[in-house]
Amino acid sequence: CNQACAFCFVSTHLPSAPRADVERAILEAAREGAAIAISGGEPTLDPALPEYVRLAKDAGADFVEIQSNATRIDDALAASLERAGTDVIHVSLHAADAALSDAITDAPGTFDQTVRGLDALHAVGLRLRLSYVFHRRNLAAFADLIELAAARWPGASVAVSFVAPSTDLVPRTEALIPRYREVMPHLAAGIRIARERGVALSGFESLCGVPLCLAPPDLLDVFAVAEVDDGYTDGETLHPAPCDDCALRARCFGVRRGYVELYGTDELSPLPR
Repeated sequence: CNQACAFCFVSTHLPSAPRADVERAILEAAREGAAIAISGGEPTLDPALPEYVRLAKDAGADFVEIQSNATRIDDALAASLERAGTDVIHVSLHAADAALSDAITDAPGTFDQTVRGLDALHAVGLRLRLSYVFHRRNLAAFADLIELAAARWPGASVAVSFVAPSTDLVPRTEALIPRYREVMPHLAAGIRIARERGVALSGFESLCGVPLCLAPPDLLDVFAVAEVDDGYTDGETLHPAPCDDCALRARCFGVRRGYVELYGTDELSPLPR
């Protein structure tokens, strides 16, 4: 990847996958009827990216998503990805101003590049989803990101997630990972602005969301998920003792083990049945 976000759980030290392996994986996924996400690292570093999208579509894939920081996307690449059949571009943008964003990504100058890339993608009509990862450095920046998205890329949605201490690549430190109770006021403020501006939000219905008992009551519908199947989280999250009698236990992913190791479970407050 050409950025270095401290909260990223993907190794950037692995060698590039051989093209034949990428194509084989795409074809297998298409045959199985799966949605296909082309990610990385940074997939725009591979010049064959539009060809991978076209291969997926030609093989019958109904949905192809590209996950990128958009720093390398110009008008020509945006048009090429649109012609290839890309359904959505999921773009990482974790702050609304250059200084903070460049500090988060440890890549000076790339905020402006990402914004230009988003402009190019929006201009060709590609569906945009911004990715915002809450962590210690950008707690108070969420509302500004919502405002930027609504004003500059109308129709773009925002996927929200909480920094995930889920692999050894993510430091399990208070310097990176805030408490849920520190995040919630800023998250709630951004959600209310998103409602006013018509910005669709997602991400809460995943392992990267927050425990439902911490959601403001007037916003609980935003966080609501379908019932979580036993074993879905593969042991990565757990329901500690405070969850036993919670009315929403079956619809909540619980808490990541790494978070419990860092902060315990004192913030959890079960909702009455």
